[in-house]
Amino acid sequence: IWTLLTFLLNFMPMGSGISTFAPVPLVLLDPDQPLWAAVVCVFFPFMVHSLVGNIVEPRVFAFSLSLHPIAVLFALTFWSSLWGVFGALVCVPLTASMRVVVLEFRSHPYTPYLL
Repeated sequence: IWTLLTFLLNFMPMGSGISTFAPVPLVLLDPDQPLWAAVVCVFFPFMVHSLVGNIVEPRVFAFSLSLHPIAVLFALTFWSSLWGVFGALVCVPLTASMRVVVLEFRSHPYTPYLL
């Protein structure tokens, strides 16, 4: 069940943080668990979410949609600040569709500045 909840929460901007740190109280309240188990419970998911969210996903999106990884991160920042959670969910498709539209107008004088 926790895996399904983590999967669903990763589509929300703060959901990965919630899914990362939610099991910590369960580990800390268990008297049979040593302290290192709580450290592993915090450190391992935090590192996995950081690696996947900041390195793997932008590269996969960038490669599959011909967008630069930094452009994907900027798009996430821009659209989520503009529209909140909904903007974070639709940032990559919006940016990719805007790129396709701009590529159709290559003859326009401002197009080289946008690409």
